[in-house]
Amino acid sequence: MSASDTVRHNAMTSNVMFLPHEPRALGLARRQIRAELTALGMAPVLLDDVALVVSELVGNAVQHARALPGGGVELAWWLSTGGVHLRVTDGGSASPLEWRRTQAAPIRDEDAADVPLGDSGRGLMIVDQLAGDWGVDVEGPTRHAVWALIAVPPVAPVLRAVR
Repeated sequence: MSASDTVRHNAMTSNVMFLPHEPRALGLARRQIRAELTALGMAPVLLDDVALVVSELVGNAVQHARALPGGGVELAWWLSTGGVHLRVTDGGSASPLEWRRTQAAPIRDEDAADVPLGDSGRGLMIVDQLAGDWGVDVEGPTRHAVWALIAVPPVAPVLRAVR
Protein backbone atom coordinates (compact mmCIF):
# COMPACT_ATOMS: atom_id res chain seq x y z
CA MET A 1 0.00 0.00 0.00
CA SER A 2 1.36 3.40 -0.88
CA ALA A 3 1.18 6.44 1.33
CA SER A 4 -2.25 7.39 2.61
CA ASP A 5 -3.51 10.90 2.10
CA THR A 6 -5.63 11.88 5.09
CA VAL A 7 -7.57 15.14 4.97
CA ARG A 8 -9.40 16.76 7.86
CA HIS A 9 -11.49 19.88 7.24
CA ASN A 10 -14.97 21.12 8.12
CA ALA A 11 -15.33 18.30 10.67
CA MET A 12 -15.01 15.78 7.85
CA THR A 13 -12.47 12.99 7.87
CA SER A 14 -11.47 11.16 4.71
CA ASN A 15 -8.77 8.98 3.27
CA VAL A 16 -7.69 7.69 -0.13
CA MET A 17 -5.57 4.55 -0.39
CA PHE A 18 -3.98 3.06 -3.48
CA LEU A 19 -3.94 -0.71 -3.03
CA PRO A 20 -2.24 -3.43 -5.06
CA HIS A 21 -4.44 -5.25 -7.57
CA GLU A 22 -3.97 -8.56 -5.77
CA PRO A 23 -5.76 -10.54 -3.03
CA ARG A 24 -3.65 -9.13 -0.19
CA ALA A 25 -5.32 -5.75 -0.83
CA LEU A 26 -8.39 -6.96 1.08
CA GLY A 27 -6.52 -7.37 4.34
CA LEU A 28 -4.55 -4.15 3.86
CA ALA A 29 -7.73 -2.15 3.25
CA ARG A 30 -9.66 -3.78 6.07
CA ARG A 31 -6.92 -3.24 8.65
CA GLN A 32 -6.28 0.37 7.62
CA ILE A 33 -9.92 1.46 7.67
CA ARG A 34 -10.52 -0.34 10.99
CA ALA A 35 -7.54 1.43 12.55
CA GLU A 36 -8.61 4.84 11.28
CA LEU A 37 -12.26 4.52 12.27
CA THR A 38 -11.37 3.03 15.65
CA ALA A 39 -9.19 6.09 16.30
CA LEU A 40 -12.24 8.25 15.51
CA GLY A 41 -14.30 6.35 18.10
CA MET A 42 -16.56 4.34 15.81
CA ALA A 43 -18.57 1.60 17.54
CA PRO A 44 -17.21 -1.94 17.02
CA VAL A 45 -20.46 -3.21 15.48
CA LEU A 46 -20.27 -0.51 12.80
CA LEU A 47 -16.58 -1.23 12.25
CA ASP A 48 -17.51 -4.83 11.46
CA ASP A 49 -20.04 -3.71 8.83
CA VAL A 50 -17.64 -1.21 7.26
CA ALA A 51 -14.77 -3.73 7.18
CA LEU A 52 -16.97 -6.37 5.57
CA VAL A 53 -18.26 -4.00 2.88
CA VAL A 54 -14.70 -2.81 2.18
CA SER A 55 -13.57 -6.43 1.82
CA GLU A 56 -16.36 -7.19 -0.63
CA LEU A 57 -15.83 -4.09 -2.77
CA VAL A 58 -12.04 -4.41 -2.90
CA GLY A 59 -12.30 -8.18 -3.46
CA ASN A 60 -14.64 -7.69 -6.41
CA ALA A 61 -12.33 -5.07 -7.93
CA VAL A 62 -9.30 -7.36 -7.59
CA GLN A 63 -11.07 -10.46 -8.84
CA HIS A 64 -13.32 -9.12 -11.60
CA ALA A 65 -11.84 -5.85 -12.86
CA ARG A 66 -8.68 -4.55 -14.44
CA ALA A 67 -6.16 -2.54 -12.44
CA LEU A 68 -5.93 1.23 -12.67
CA PRO A 69 -2.82 2.70 -14.27
CA GLY A 70 -0.05 1.99 -11.78
CA GLY A 71 -1.32 -1.53 -11.12
CA GLY A 72 -3.81 -1.08 -8.32
CA VAL A 73 -7.26 -0.11 -7.12
CA GLU A 74 -8.26 2.95 -5.16
CA LEU A 75 -10.24 2.91 -1.92
CA ALA A 76 -11.67 6.22 -0.75
CA TRP A 77 -13.75 6.77 2.35
CA TRP A 78 -15.19 9.76 4.11
CA LEU A 79 -17.51 10.47 7.00
CA SER A 80 -20.52 12.73 6.79
CA THR A 81 -23.69 13.21 8.76
CA GLY A 82 -25.16 10.49 6.52
CA GLY A 83 -22.62 7.88 7.53
CA VAL A 84 -19.49 6.25 6.17
CA HIS A 85 -19.08 6.62 2.41
CA LEU A 86 -16.93 4.00 0.66
CA ARG A 87 -15.76 4.14 -2.96
CA VAL A 88 -13.58 1.57 -4.74
CA THR A 89 -12.31 2.57 -8.17
CA ASP A 90 -10.77 0.12 -10.62
CA GLY A 91 -9.87 -0.11 -14.30
CA GLY A 92 -13.27 -1.41 -15.35
CA SER A 93 -14.36 -4.80 -16.54
CA ALA A 94 -15.42 -6.27 -19.85
CA SER A 95 -18.60 -7.59 -18.21
CA PRO A 96 -21.23 -5.51 -16.39
CA LEU A 97 -21.47 -5.61 -12.62
CA GLU A 98 -24.15 -7.99 -11.39
CA TRP A 99 -25.12 -9.94 -8.33
CA ARG A 100 -27.29 -12.97 -7.93
CA ARG A 101 -29.38 -13.98 -4.97
CA THR A 102 -27.94 -17.21 -3.65
CA GLN A 103 -28.11 -19.11 -0.44
CA ALA A 104 -25.65 -17.35 1.83
CA ALA A 105 -22.67 -19.29 3.09
CA PRO A 106 -21.17 -18.46 6.48
CA ILE A 107 -19.42 -15.09 6.54
CA ARG A 108 -15.67 -15.20 7.12
CA ASP A 109 -14.25 -13.76 10.28
CA GLU A 110 -11.58 -11.06 10.49
CA ASP A 111 -8.74 -13.58 10.68
CA ALA A 112 -9.73 -15.52 7.58
CA ALA A 113 -7.40 -15.69 4.60
CA ASP A 114 -7.21 -12.55 2.49
CA VAL A 115 -8.73 -14.00 -0.66
CA PRO A 116 -11.74 -12.96 -2.74
CA LEU A 117 -14.99 -14.73 -1.97
CA GLY A 118 -15.55 -16.30 -5.38
CA ASP A 119 -18.08 -16.04 -8.17
CA SER A 120 -21.21 -16.66 -6.13
CA GLY A 121 -22.50 -13.09 -6.30
CA ARG A 122 -22.79 -13.25 -2.51
CA GLY A 123 -20.44 -10.29 -2.04
CA LEU A 124 -22.79 -7.73 -3.55
CA MET A 125 -25.70 -9.32 -1.73
CA ILE A 126 -23.83 -8.62 1.51
CA VAL A 127 -23.16 -5.04 0.40
CA ASP A 128 -26.84 -4.65 -0.45
CA GLN A 129 -27.85 -5.82 3.04
CA LEU A 130 -25.34 -3.73 5.01
CA ALA A 131 -25.30 -0.50 3.02
CA GLY A 132 -28.18 1.93 3.11
CA ASP A 133 -27.39 2.70 -0.52
CA TRP A 134 -24.83 1.58 -3.09
CA GLY A 135 -24.22 1.85 -6.80
CA VAL A 136 -21.80 1.94 -9.68
CA ASP A 137 -20.38 4.98 -11.46
CA VAL A 138 -18.89 4.37 -14.90
CA GLU A 139 -16.34 7.13 -15.28
CA GLY A 140 -15.16 5.96 -18.70
CA PRO A 141 -14.25 2.74 -20.46
CA THR A 142 -11.28 2.13 -18.17
CA ARG A 143 -12.47 3.59 -14.87
CA HIS A 144 -15.38 2.27 -12.80
CA ALA A 145 -16.24 2.96 -9.18
CA VAL A 146 -18.51 1.00 -6.88
CA TRP A 147 -19.68 2.99 -3.87
CA ALA A 148 -21.63 2.28 -0.71
CA LEU A 149 -23.03 4.34 2.13
CA ILE A 150 -23.24 2.77 5.57
CA ALA A 151 -25.50 4.77 7.85
CA VAL A 152 -24.22 5.65 11.29
CA PRO A 153 -27.09 5.85 13.78
CA PRO A 154 -27.32 9.16 15.61
CA VAL A 155 -26.10 9.20 19.15
CA ALA A 156 -28.98 9.34 21.59
CA PRO A 157 -28.94 12.33 23.93
CA VAL A 158 -27.96 11.67 27.50
CA LEU A 159 -30.70 12.67 29.91
CA ARG A 160 -29.75 13.88 33.33
CA ALA A 161 -32.01 14.27 36.33
CA VAL A 162 -32.14 17.84 37.57
CA ARG A 163 -32.70 18.30 41.28
